[in-house]
Amino acid sequence: MKTYSILSIVLTLLLSACIPGLTFQPTLPVDLQATAVQMANTFTAQTIESMPKPTLETFTETPVLEATLPPTQTPSPTLEILPTQMLFTPTITFTPVPSPTSTPGIFNIDDLPEDLPSALLKLEDKSKGSVSLTLYLTTVPHGYQTILYYDFTGTLLETVPQGNFTYVAYVGGAKFVGYFSLTLPYKLTMTFYKDRVAIH
Repeated sequence: MKTYSILSIVLTLLLSACIPGLTFQPTLPVDLQATAVQMANTFTAQTIESMPKPTLETFTETPVLEATLPPTQTPSPTLEILPTQMLFTPTITFTPVPSPTSTPGIFNIDDLPEDLPSALLKLEDKSKGSVSLTLYLTTVPHGYQTILYYDFTGTLLETVPQGNFTYVAYVGGAKFVGYFSLTLPYKLTMTFYKDRVAIH
């Protein structure tokens, strides 16, 4: 048994020395923060791209058919209507939608319908610096997209439409990216620290 073990070890060493493709290649160190930021940016772009875009409703004409009898005919139990005797009265309805801003598919916050469900968003700066916050919002349930900007210190209390949010925050030069949903009429708080963003 001992000879088989020694023989297999010697054979393994000989084969590994003869095969040039099995050389050890050291790996490069990974920049975890840059990788995480890149993955977050990719996720944000894919999320925004996959969100439903508001579409304009198109309406078709709905003809209303009216049949008239010539004065010389008398009504009978069976009535034949000839194509030349039909009158069409088209009915067209139009429902206005908010006008988009210069970016297709993204609406100015002032152009969104006023009856959208809303919630309170409290923004707290505990970094002892300033915060620059960009919120990418897709409203729920309508799917309107808009962008909200805030540069602040201290505390803000904002009323925002309910929906799914992706945020990009700069706190003292550090960049933070993430997402959250605010789909109930409650208050959500975002607290900004030097090293993280807490959502509760």
